Amino acid sequence: MVNLELFRIFVIVAREKTMTRASEILNISQPAITKHIKNLEDELRVTLFIRNRGMKLTEDGKKLYDKIASSIDTLIETENSFLVNKKITFGTYATMLSKVLNESIVQFYKENRNVQINAVTEPFNELFENFLNHKIDIVLLKRQDEKSYNKSKIKYIELRKHRIYADCKS
Repeated sequence: MVNLELFRIFVIVAREKTMTRASEILNISQPAITKHIKNLEDELRVTLFIRNRGMKLTEDGKKLYDKIASSIDTLIETENSFLVNKKITFGTYATMLSKVLNESIVQFYKENRNVQINAVTEPFNELFENFLNHKIDIVLLKRQDEKSYNKSKIKYIELRKHRIYADCKS
């Protein structure tokens, strides 16, 4: 019997039409997604995608998608309804919280009702100390001099390259 996780990955890749976007949504590396899709194709003995500048469903892929997509959606919704509330704490400057992130936080909460969001506004040094002590999960700041933080423990991600930036600008 095919692992349901392979079907879930297949549905996301089919919808997104790119491994990159599916990787972001699933929080799985692109090589892992490729391997999972290959495993599913091997188990079903069919080719599900044409890989050419994106992922296009084959006829067999379309048939499979049509048969399982709504069931996978139902399973995901059911799983999410039973998940214990998750808690995310992020820290930032007060101005960033009120002017830039407010609408994005509201939208995120609407889509993820099982997640409790806590926002903390503190000075730069306190934000990083609390982050390193696992009291804050995410820190959102203007770019700082790399000497201001430990690069081995903290990953800097430029928001304008991610979806949240697009959401914030609107």
